[in-house]
Amino acid sequence: MRAVVGYRAFEMISDYCDQFSAMIPVGFVLGFFVTTIVGRWWDEFNTIPWPANVALLVSANVQVQLREKMPTIAELLNKKL
Repeated sequence: MRAVVGYRAFEMISDYCDQFSAMIPVGFVLGFFVTTIVGRWWDEFNTIPWPANVALLVSANVQVQLREKMPTIAELLNKKL
């Protein structure tokens, strides 16, 4: 009995949405949705601290004696990320 009620409710919602599908094209709305999702993903991707950039910054600012430890620093950075 519940399945029939759920099916009827879905059918009513489907018919309601179908009435408005001609007014707003689905592809248009989908384009905005995809643009938003990809934009959020790209922002997250750009905030990842890349180990090579951090290692370069560290090597530029450390003394010559510490430069021999750079492979160890790079390994630790890779493990941290």
